[in-house]
Amino acid sequence: MKNWIERYLYQIEKKLPQKNRADLVEELKSNLYDEIEGKYGTHEPTEKEILQFLQENGSPSEIASSYRGSQQALIGGTLYPIYLLVIKITLLASMIGLFVATSIAIGFGNQTFWTGIGSLLSTMFQTAITAVGMVTIIFALIERFVDPDELKQKPQEDSWNPKNLAALPTKKTMLKRWESIVAIVFLTLLLIGFNFFSDSMVWLYSANQARVVLPIFNQEILTQYLPWLNTFWIAALVFHVILLIRNRWNTGFRLVKIGFDWAGLVLFLWIISNPTLFTLQEGPLHDLFASMARIGIAFIIGITLLETGSTLYKILKP
Repeated sequence: MKNWIERYLYQIEKKLPQKNRADLVEELKSNLYDEIEGKYGTHEPTEKEILQFLQENGSPSEIASSYRGSQQALIGGTLYPIYLLVIKITLLASMIGLFVATSIAIGFGNQTFWTGIGSLLSTMFQTAITAVGMVTIIFALIERFVDPDELKQKPQEDSWNPKNLAALPTKKTMLKRWESIVAIVFLTLLLIGFNFFSDSMVWLYSANQARVVLPIFNQEILTQYLPWLNTFWIAALVFHVILLIRNRWNTGFRLVKIGFDWAGLVLFLWIISNPTLFTLQEGPLHDLFASMARIGIAFIIGITLLETGSTLYKILKP
């Protein structure tokens, strides 16, 4: 009996608002056991009776919706809590990136303090609109096209069957949510940074007692690669959002992760193999950068190999 109740509560919990979620689950749990005791008395209900009781009680989505209220929106009730979380993450990450970039521009570049602050304020609005719009489009597409039984789990009175409740996550399938959150932050920063602020990424060094500010990338060359980068980053972002919604791993998702890891590595190596991508073409700083780049490439390849090995081990581990 307890296993089915715990499965039921777990599915409801995922759909509840973050605020007061623990208290709501405890309240629901107490109410469920009180209703079961009131219906079946002192005798232990059978599995069939528990399943019948849960079916009559309503699907997890129906129960969760009663605490959220009815929602007819672009982003459905099941996805909405995750959507809000991702919005907060992307806005926070974007603002941090802007503050860092502005600080560098004021401290090492040619911007005055008030010019930098004015630029920051105007850019913050543009960045916030871009970040919210990008995340909203991704979630709207997920809401529209992804299998509703797998992700949205909208109330379906006729088809709701407690026997279809997913098992509680095991240690093997448990998702560490912070990993997907970090990935979403990183991918969002890459998308916003390279599409809107790549010309603000600069080399800062001294030459002949003068401070030199030189753009890192040749913008004409970088523009040629942006469609490839954007496609990869958006696909990876969608993957991590779906993974965060599912809140668990399976073999298919681990294999997709391996595919993303190696696709990203191949894309990275292909792009940086073009020396004209970078504005720094000669001099001691160029030689230092080339040496550091080789070390960085070796490190990234090593990390990818370790990640692949670790993921394969988790797939094969009983």
